[in-house]
Amino acid sequence: MTIDELYQFVQFAANKEQRGYVKPSEFNMLATRAQIDVIQDRCGKHTRGGQVATSKKQTHSLLDDIEGVITTTGLAHANARWAYPADFLHFISLTHNNHSVDLLTHDQLRGRLSSSLLPPTINHPVVVMDANGFDIYTTSNPTGTGTVLLTYIQVPTAPNWGFQMVNNMYVFDNSSTNTAQLSLGESTHMEIANRILGYIGINL
Repeated sequence: MTIDELYQFVQFAANKEQRGYVKPSEFNMLATRAQIDVIQDRCGKHTRGGQVATSKKQTHSLLDDIEGVITTTGLAHANARWAYPADFLHFISLTHNNHSVDLLTHDQLRGRLSSSLLPPTINHPVVVMDANGFDIYTTSNPTGTGTVLLTYIQVPTAPNWGFQMVNNMYVFDNSSTNTAQLSLGESTHMEIANRILGYIGINL
């Protein structure tokens, strides 16, 4: 769906259920929230700050739904951390000098650092997350050198139904610089619509 088609669908359902008019500002807010909720449902695993959310197991079919917001970038080391990208939302994977890095909790890290059988090594590095970035271990101390690539889910562009006021009515303006389409693929659009309707108390 285009953002206009989505808005018209939501308006149709709201009118049918006699829930009143959904203002553009309300729709845009709910569409933004619904899109992020869909992402979290697909891959809401490791977030900034190391928080862990309940989610479905990552599979190719689930990730296909959100491929438009999956990207890979190199990380810079600053302030004793490998800093998060500004648009970081969810962790998928990380490599250090082309070696896959195991993501651990802080409790698991303490066990690995004291282990004589499975300590972090150059070939088998580990990483933990905190509010400021990643700590990567190839020895008992965090490393600040090497090439680090992060594959992650970006914060999506907020969808926005742009408009002009014509005779005191909201009229869609596709040329508006404020108009933004959904970042997620077509396979998620009805789910996003249903979530928006759910927020206003309509269950299809």
